[in-house]
Amino acid sequence: MANNLAPFGFRPVNTSNGPMNWRISTRRIAAANATPIYKGDAVMPAIGPANGYIQQATAAGTQPLAGIFWGCQYLSTSQKRTVWNQYWPGSDATGDVIAYVIDDPNARFIVQTSNAGFQLGTGGSATTFVSSPVGQYCELNVGTGNPLSQQSGMFVD
Repeated sequence: MANNLAPFGFRPVNTSNGPMNWRISTRRIAAANATPIYKGDAVMPAIGPANGYIQQATAAGTQPLAGIFWGCQYLSTSQKRTVWNQYWPGSDATGDVIAYVIDDPNARFIVQTSNAGFQLGTGGSATTFVSSPVGQYCELNVGTGNPLSQQSGMFVD
């Protein structure tokens, strides 16, 4: 039976030490960044002079990842209050956005792949991932996030 392509981004499942106790760091998103970033999206350091800022990872990017986006807070221009959100909608911020990023090197994630014949490691079915891909490269497909569920549409291509 074929698997359905229903991407959900990167979901933390545990750490290499066992329990789900990952480190979440704060980063910044420039208020002028009009690209939505959804919960579970991989993020990378912003390109250009914006030192310390992040942006959504790109499919063609070769830059190292900064981590996995897990939410944000910003001063909403329209609501005139601080908004806590699971995704950055790409507008409506007065000033920079504070982003929460899982960047713990021991964090482990589950993510969907688009290729049913893709296999890393040994044993199992064609969609089984084992520990061999840890710390290695993969190609991302950004997909389409869902503004209602605020969930990522990113998957491994």
